[in-house]
Amino acid sequence: MKTLTLGIDFNSCEFQRFSWFMRSYRFGVITPLSLYTCETLVHLRLSWVILVHPEFAFLPCLKIMHLECIKCPNEATLEKLILGSPVLEDVTIIAYLDDAPKVLQVRSQTLKRIHINVYTKVVSDAPLLQYLKTEVNPNNHFKITSSGSFAKVDISFGGEHSELCEGSMTRDILTAISRVRDLVISFVTWEDVIPYFSKLQFCYLSRLSAEFSNSDVELLPVILQSCRKLESLILILAEYVVDSESREPKVPPCLIASLKFVELKSPIFKYEREMKLVKYILENSKILEQLTMQWLCDDISTEAKYDILKEILAMPRCSTTCQILVL
Repeated sequence: MKTLTLGIDFNSCEFQRFSWFMRSYRFGVITPLSLYTCETLVHLRLSWVILVHPEFAFLPCLKIMHLECIKCPNEATLEKLILGSPVLEDVTIIAYLDDAPKVLQVRSQTLKRIHINVYTKVVSDAPLLQYLKTEVNPNNHFKITSSGSFAKVDISFGGEHSELCEGSMTRDILTAISRVRDLVISFVTWEDVIPYFSKLQFCYLSRLSAEFSNSDVELLPVILQSCRKLESLILILAEYVVDSESREPKVPPCLIASLKFVELKSPIFKYEREMKLVKYILENSKILEQLTMQWLCDDISTEAKYDILKEILAMPRCSTTCQILVL
């Protein structure tokens, strides 16, 4: 693969597959300068290679760029690649390394999808952006200066949240994505995020997939107050449990007017609290069409599932058309 990479002519008439894949199993392979001026390249995928810094970059047909575990002199190398791709729509950058990481500027008038997981500060300026996947942690500060109306955002929070709160980073990124329609949130301590989340209104949000500890479940009504038009709710109940005082739950507007589908994924270790959550949803969701319970363990018997189903079916339901599924 090394000889093929170093000897290829990117502008030859033979290069008409419009895509190029290169993978090394250790750093040492250096990409050729001809890569940066390939006129026919549409899909670029690089893994475990070294990028050189070009004086000029122009990839007029490139639409998809996937860079994983790459090494480059500085952020300017990546920025030049992105800016030199006038029709670029999809960018993935995972774990790139440079000698002195500072701020990576992702600027594009055509980008629609960004997946970035890097240990540096990232500033995104992409007015047509529709999909964003990233991790926010003390080493990865993500800032959005302009974007479109997000179709989907997949975000995870890592590290100690006290560090994430510095500079109101959590507030800023939640504000920037508040017009999203489909939101996935994982590895989050809701007790820490609630002060920011509850002050916003996610007016366009129709689907929410979120990871909760069983103690965080008590905060669900507060979270749903900000999601007035929510139609589909997926809750993944994690196994880190800290007992908390029970709160008197309010009924959010979305349970009354919009919520139609709820899916609960649980490891069944805090059964009482999970059933309390099911009861709360069934009693207050007026137009709920389907509630699905799925257990993330293999040691539950069919008989146990049947007993749980009978218990759920015996609960009062606000919606007379709601179907119950136990998987």
